[in-house]
Amino acid sequence: MIYTAVRAEARTTPERAASPGCGCRPGRRHGSYLRFPHDLPTAGKSVVVSLRVRKSVCEEEPRERTTFAEQLPGPTRRFERRTEQPRPILAPVGLALASRAGTRMTDAFKVPVSRNTPLRPITSLPDP
Repeated sequence: MIYTAVRAEARTTPERAASPGCGCRPGRRHGSYLRFPHDLPTAGKSVVVSLRVRKSVCEEEPRERTTFAEQLPGPTRRFERRTEQPRPILAPVGLALASRAGTRMTDAFKVPVSRNTPLRPITSLPDP
């Protein structure tokens, strides 16, 4: 059997995450869900991290949100489908090659992306 991807499983420590609105430590867990951010390839195989994220309930008054998901500092960002590791590769490729050519280049690096992904770091740069 030939494997084309490596899957790494991770979850957070038992300590509860602080609420983003009020900063309190919630006492009740609301549930959890899985995230699958992609990481840099290893030994020519793509790496997918299976990350279990907890959801908690904020019971303090007044509150902005009743439920929230914990955010992990470092390996991931909110709403991102990749870890932080591929970011330094995507920015120079986007500047040099832009859309479709950049996508072909990242495929050679075993970091498959859509044609808009290499352009995102360019749009976030300040104007010269």
